Amino acid sequence: MKNANYQAKSSNFSFSKLATGLALATALISGSVAADDRSNVSGKTTAKSAGIFTAATIVGGVVAGPVGFIVGALSGAYLGEQTVKLELEEDKLASTEASLAAVRQQSQSQQQEIATLVNNAAQPIEFLVFFPTGDDKLSHRDNQRITSLANYMKDNPKLKIRLDGYADPRGTDEYNNVLSEERARSVVAALTKRGIAEERIEYHAHGSNLSSADIGDLEAYALERKVRIEVFAPVSEPEFAVY
Repeated sequence: MKNANYQAKSSNFSFSKLATGLALATALISGSVAADDRSNVSGKTTAKSAGIFTAATIVGGVVAGPVGFIVGALSGAYLGEQTVKLELEEDKLASTEASLAAVRQQSQSQQQEIATLVNNAAQPIEFLVFFPTGDDKLSHRDNQRITSLANYMKDNPKLKIRLDGYADPRGTDEYNNVLSEERARSVVAALTKRGIAEERIEYHAHGSNLSSADIGDLEAYALERKVRIEVFAPVSEPEFAVY
């Protein structure tokens, strides 16, 4: 009789432990899912965490009874939490790698743009100003162009200017040489008046020596009464060590 009462009490005690374990397991599952929701974890991750928890709980209950059930529940909750943390870290790593790839692509694009700008800057800029017959005065339009050129030179202090003055073949060589020089010097004066240092400007007078116009071709003559303006970046001389 005593043995039967003992078995009944033991059974009731085991059932009580099992009920307590179930209550604790339910609370842990609820807490784990709530924690997942607060962390904005996807439904897939939440389900995986709960699955690990449930599997560990059942295995613990089967192998070791109520005590094993509780231990399994605790282990399952811990494993589920660690799985969630691991997946969050993997998501962060993937996001970081994507950001790095975007930065690399942007950097390559900027390097290509810089290379294009450097290449364009290395190309000389050329334009012409024309003069009436026997004259060395700049027109109003050409004065405006010289103003724009001076502003550009101020923004690019390493650039220099080369001027080449010309004359049409009418007149003597001596006269044309002087006239072509005066035309070049009028451009120099316009630039220095606008703040460009004279040492940044070089000029040459060619007279009519390079004329290609046919004799009597007035239209061709008009194209030879000019100053050619070239803006360029000087080539740096190599530096040599002195021993």
